[in-house]
Amino acid sequence: MGKMRAIFKNPISVFGIIAVILTLILAFGTHMHVPDFYTNKEFADKIAQEVKFEDIYTATEHLITPNYYIWNGLFQAWAWVITFVAFCLIFKVYSFERFKDLKVLNRKLFAYLWINISYPIFGHCFLYYYIIDLDKYVYNHSADSMGIPFFGMYIFLIMLAVIYYPLSNFLVFMTYNTRVRRAFYNFLWVISLLVILLTAFACFNMHFSYLCFALYPCILIWFIFSIYAIGYKENKLVGYGKS
Repeated sequence: MGKMRAIFKNPISVFGIIAVILTLILAFGTHMHVPDFYTNKEFADKIAQEVKFEDIYTATEHLITPNYYIWNGLFQAWAWVITFVAFCLIFKVYSFERFKDLKVLNRKLFAYLWINISYPIFGHCFLYYYIIDLDKYVYNHSADSMGIPFFGMYIFLIMLAVIYYPLSNFLVFMTYNTRVRRAFYNFLWVISLLVILLTAFACFNMHFSYLCFALYPCILIWFIFSIYAIGYKENKLVGYGKS
C-alpha cells in the first residue's frame, strides 16, 4: 500500500501510467494512425461537388469515420498526457506539491524571455494545425482555395502579435517591477487564463497532428506561468519569485 501511495503522489508515475494505457488503446485500436475524417474522402469530395455548400455536411455525414471524434479525442488526450510527463521530467516535479514551488516560472528573466519567445512558436504551430484541421473536410469547387484561409490566419496572427507583444510586456513589467496593487493586473492575468483554456479547448477539437507536441507545451507553460504571475507579490513576500 505504501508503494501504491508513493506512485499516486508522483505526477510522473500517474501521467506515465495513463500514457501507457492510452498508447496501448491507440496501438490496438488504430495502430497509432489517426483515422481520417471520412472513410472515403474521394467519394465525399465527389458528393460535395453535386450539392450546395450549406448541404455538404449533411450529404456526406454517412461517410464520416465511425467513432472518429472518440479516436481523435483519445489522440489529443494522449498528447496532453505525454506533455504533462515531459513537463514534470524537465522541471523535476516528483510530487503534486512541487507544482507550487517551480521557482523558475516565477522569475523576471523567465517571464520576459517566455512571453517574447513563445508566441512565434505557438503562432507557427497553430497556423499549420489550423490548416490541417480545415483539410479534413471536403468543399464545393466554388469554395476558396486553402491559400486564402492560410494567409487569412497568417495575417490574423500578425495582427494579434501587434496587440500581444506590447500588452504582455506591459503586464509583465507591472507585475514584476512595480508595487501597483495586484487587483490592477490580476484581472488581466485571469483573462489570460481564460484565453489559454479556450485555446486549449479549440485545439483539442481539431484534427490531431503531431504538431501538438510543440503547441501543447506552450499552452501548458503559459497556463502555469499565468497562475504563478497572479500570486507573484504574495510569493515574493515569503521569499519566492526573486530574479
